[in-house]
Amino acid sequence: MIRKENFYGTEKYILLSDTLEVSTMKLGATCLSIKVNSREVILGFDTLEGYKTDPCHIGVIVGRYGNRIAKARGMIDGKEITLEANENGNQLHGGPKGFDKQEWTVAYFRENENGGSIRYEYFSPDGENGYPGNLHAAVIYTVNGSKLTMEFEGISDADTFFAPTTHMYFNLSGRDTVLETAVKINSQNYLEVDDELIPTSVKQANGDFDFRCFRPIHQAYDHCFIIDKDTKDNAFEAKGDGINLVLNTDYPALQFYTGKKLKPPHHAFQGFAIEPEAYPDSPNRPDFPSSVLRAGEKYHRQIVYSFSSI
Repeated sequence: MIRKENFYGTEKYILLSDTLEVSTMKLGATCLSIKVNSREVILGFDTLEGYKTDPCHIGVIVGRYGNRIAKARGMIDGKEITLEANENGNQLHGGPKGFDKQEWTVAYFRENENGGSIRYEYFSPDGENGYPGNLHAAVIYTVNGSKLTMEFEGISDADTFFAPTTHMYFNLSGRDTVLETAVKINSQNYLEVDDELIPTSVKQANGDFDFRCFRPIHQAYDHCFIIDKDTKDNAFEAKGDGINLVLNTDYPALQFYTGKKLKPPHHAFQGFAIEPEAYPDSPNRPDFPSSVLRAGEKYHRQIVYSFSSI
């Protein structure tokens, strides 16, 4: 089932199943709300203005490139591409006018047997935030029973960097409660970072970075974990106050951020972001998997969130 409602002068689209209620809007192709059996499990704002002025990317789609690119530049076939900087001379989440600041269009919305889908599209012109190529991007939200699937698509007429993702903050206990969650990450390695959160080296996930068994979130994290594809384990799991969240994805890594710098009306550590992604700064790191989308090549990635009661 799909319902359309007014949200402070814009429209929000609500995908409904017998378990989930997922609300989205065109600005930033944002996920406004996820309710599991009527309980809210992500952070959000009560007004449109909150999303327009938010510095923490709550609920939005970030791109063309999620996470950081050092010195706002990267290499494609030996040619340096200069991007627009927006954080200490680096580029974060696609630049100062990234996907999160754009008004997406609704290409379609369709009902299915136990939920529905909505497809958002955005045309990013050549040179936007410094990226080469006229790019057609799309994000599809699909609810089916207790699962939310997000698909990311793109095609460009020139070689470019492309690795968008979602920036939802979860709190399985509800929006207004202190974060009390145990998590598990299927990762043997993570990326160590410098003071500007630019990766420096691949490190084994030992000690405080070993989440291969469930453990409480007990400190600040803002690190990329490399997903272990050699096992059948889920990429990420979280348990909190009677709700279990399982995340699976074909992205190679995920950023785990525990919300230390969340701003009012939210507070530090109120929610955690899990951002399936390309390796941060891969445009400058030939030792990392490439994030170059070749001209005419079709991009497709997906994330599947499965919710259940415990």
